[in-house]
Amino acid sequence: IKDAFFAVQKVGPVLKPTSNGIIVTVSRIDGAFGLLNPTKTIDPIQGALSGITKTISHEWPEITARAIDLDYRFKDQDAAAERLFNEIIHEGPLETGITRSNRFELKEKTESITENSDTAFTLDEQDNIIVTGGARGVTAATATAFAKRFKTGMILIGRSAMPSEEPEWLINLKEEAEIKSAILKNASNKLSPRELEAEYKRITSNREILQTINQIRETGSKVRYFSANIRDSKEIAKIIDQVRQQNGKISGIIHGAGILRDKRIEDKTRDQLDDVIDTKIKGLRNLLQPLIKDELKTIILFSSFSGRYGRSGQVDYAMANEALNKIAHKVKILKPDCRVKSFNWGPWDGGMVTPALRNVFLAEGIGLIPLDLGARHPLIELSHDDDSATEIGIIGIARKTEEKEPSSGKKLYKAFDYELRLESNAWIKDHVIN
Repeated sequence: IKDAFFAVQKVGPVLKPTSNGIIVTVSRIDGAFGLLNPTKTIDPIQGALSGITKTISHEWPEITARAIDLDYRFKDQDAAAERLFNEIIHEGPLETGITRSNRFELKEKTESITENSDTAFTLDEQDNIIVTGGARGVTAATATAFAKRFKTGMILIGRSAMPSEEPEWLINLKEEAEIKSAILKNASNKLSPRELEAEYKRITSNREILQTINQIRETGSKVRYFSANIRDSKEIAKIIDQVRQQNGKISGIIHGAGILRDKRIEDKTRDQLDDVIDTKIKGLRNLLQPLIKDELKTIILFSSFSGRYGRSGQVDYAMANEALNKIAHKVKILKPDCRVKSFNWGPWDGGMVTPALRNVFLAEGIGLIPLDLGARHPLIELSHDDDSATEIGIIGIARKTEEKEPSSGKKLYKAFDYELRLESNAWIKDHVIN
């Protein structure tokens, strides 16, 4: 899938100047993007291809982008090729599925859902849940909600270092400015601005992890934190063996680890793709392989609305999350007694959404998911016995705000549009971070 991306990256600049360029990605799942009848033998990684197409529709609107899922059960390759050709040359939606007898389009079904108090799903103190990316941000809030509800053991795996107790000079400080001032005052040698920022981030990360651990302990649940690289299969397998021996059975996974390396398609590098895709996909594989024989009760995957809809700058993130969605369908087949859910989250009011990014989403009319409500949603979903939905989208409600007139009382009108591009405005290169 990475090679497929780089093929698109090379061909895009050739097609963009034309008026009739088209890029089509073709997966071979079940003719309905895994929603109809996938089997144990299907490779769900193919789902990542539609993540490329969806991002093209945002970043290169001058190119027609199509994602087609062609049923793997076509035995006559010539007939399959003809069906595919006919689909490509006719106008259609961005996503289309083709089987031997039908043509499918995807539509979301909107539902409101409340918690079911009579649920048959349950966990207890003997169960342990492995949570990746779970010591900070949105996944930490979800882990805490699980601990509060079920009193299960929570095994947190993150890339941050093992937390340490804060020195006395730091404990009572809250604001960024006062923390940085104290860092400078207590440093053994002079710090550069970059070193100061790195130390501040280390301190805030350490503080978040300690807070999460304490919050989970306050629920009455046992909690352990492991500092590890989720992409290292040997390291993860060792942690899982240790948990089995010291804590008992592993009954669930919440895979929330994720990295953003936002760049447009033409600017993406191999390292960026590796960071984003491997954290999601290799990370999940490294969890599932040593747990393949365990009787897991639930697997919760943190996907993204960037996978469902695409988003400028996030082609690798869209690819990774669409693959995650399709992996969920296959895991559900492999483990029919396990509740498998892949949540296509919209932006949360916290976590990787910075204040600046928060304003971007709000300006686009995209609401943010409140931290406490989002954290409870997997529990709400698991409380219902209907297990038909594997891919679930959760989007915040955008609150409409009244437009305020300028203080002068005069209405402002747009004077002109001006598009900034690196190709024609070379000076912008001096203002690109990193």
